[in-house]
Amino acid sequence: ISFGTSEGIPGKTIMDFDCAWDRVSVATTMGAALIIHNGTLEDTSDDIYYNLRGQLKERSDEVYATAIAADGKVWFGTADGLAYFEPGVLSDTVGIPEDLSATITSLTADSFGNIWIGTLDGAAVYMPDGYFATFKSFHSNDAPVQDMTPLLSDAITSFAPTPIGGIFTDGNSGDIWFGFNGAAVVLHSPYDSSDDLPPLKIYPNPAVSQRGIPPTIY
Repeated sequence: ISFGTSEGIPGKTIMDFDCAWDRVSVATTMGAALIIHNGTLEDTSDDIYYNLRGQLKERSDEVYATAIAADGKVWFGTADGLAYFEPGVLSDTVGIPEDLSATITSLTADSFGNIWIGTLDGAAVYMPDGYFATFKSFHSNDAPVQDMTPLLSDAITSFAPTPIGGIFTDGNSGDIWFGFNGAAVVLHSPYDSSDDLPPLKIYPNPAVSQRGIPPTIY
């Protein structure tokens, strides 16, 4: 079984995939796509294909990253920002905080509805209530102290000569992995789906009240 341009994939250079039980989202350098196979990969008669080239509202068709959220929204990171798509609903965009690069290089979603974002200059988590928390490395030249973390670099992914790095999570453990050229860093977030949540304190806490994001005490 293969999927190509006839199944809605707009470009040959595929940058990223994400999968759920019934669908696959695809990021390419010429647009995005969504394949809904309804859990029956061998039977294509019930498939629905969405070619999203030019359909991500005001966002670029250079799409570098994608993630499928727990609520079914399909997120895409592009050369100039963040967009999401819901089948049957028009796509929409979300503005990126000004202290981050608008070029989104990596996305991952956890089971709590958070979207973890990597850019060419900094990282963030976008929470279901519409708030962002941003964070950068200790090597950053422009980050406030409360945003500095042990990330090895502010660039979460580099594209030259080939893509290196990104953000990854299993969605349940609360561990968010950041890949860099030569090493990986794991952030132990409070988003753990286990029944027994141990006391946890993250420092520096990127959710600062000055941004209108009330910090949560765990």
